[in-house]
Amino acid sequence: MCSSDLCSAGPMAHKTETTCMPIRYSADVATAGATATHLAKQAGFGPITARSIGIVASEMSSNVFHHASGGGELRIWLDGACLWLETRDLGPGMLSPEQLFYGRAAREAKGLHGGRGLGEGGAAIARLMDHAQANNLACGGLHVRARIELPSTSLSRSA
Repeated sequence: MCSSDLCSAGPMAHKTETTCMPIRYSADVATAGATATHLAKQAGFGPITARSIGIVASEMSSNVFHHASGGGELRIWLDGACLWLETRDLGPGMLSPEQLFYGRAAREAKGLHGGRGLGEGGAAIARLMDHAQANNLACGGLHVRARIELPSTSLSRSA
């Protein structure tokens, strides 16, 4: 996705309808969290897990807003037994994208420096979801994808 309008840059191979939201303004971060929470509840997650998914969407979108001057997008979709969250942005990317999920203490233990915030958003994404990955886009920017199993396939997530 190398378009300046990422949401209209073409369909992705998802099994269900994708909700796509541009992330350009601070209000978009709050909207992303509320939308993800709502969609998670519709997918059958309990209120606590649904709110955790909303927090993940907010953290992912906040990273786009704060670190990608060109903005980006958040996509949310259901595919089989999982709910997926994905951000793509038009920023500079990261030297080592996997560091996004370290958290401040782990980065400091490795002698790495954090960014402008508390440095715990990426670690929260990794803790709250079943899987998370980050990589740089070939055209610049960062791609972050996270998934969580639907409650019908993971009864412990229905709380």
